[in-house]
Amino acid sequence: MAAEPFVLLGLGFWLILLIVAFRLLDRYQKKRPPWTVITVLLHSNCIAILVLCNMGLTTLLYQPILELFDINTSGFINLNGIFTACIIWSILCLLFWVIVGKAKEQLGRYYRTLRTSLMIFALLPLFLCFLFLFLAGLN
Repeated sequence: MAAEPFVLLGLGFWLILLIVAFRLLDRYQKKRPPWTVITVLLHSNCIAILVLCNMGLTTLLYQPILELFDINTSGFINLNGIFTACIIWSILCLLFWVIVGKAKEQLGRYYRTLRTSLMIFALLPLFLCFLFLFLAGLN
């Protein structure tokens, strides 16, 4: 199973962003910056890790689900593959949302950040599907 080049590019981008954020956090902790800077960096790292996990799981589950449900992605303006990826993404976000709800005490301050970002990430594919359907309808 070969991964798509854009998926690898996206994962690489998020990984580089995560590494840069951790480096900045390490440098700022040595100089004692304001507490808000550290908090923003920690929350950003938390969301970046969440997005990396979601992108990785979507990439791993995409091909098996296409084969399991016998989804045809060939043809011009065939949106089956995009819809499948969007559904996998939303289901994973909702699954993570349930897990975050069970681990409320362990997450502490990050609970609200994760809960809000997971709901936004779960609804994002819905908006993208509407956009793709609108663009396909223009053709």
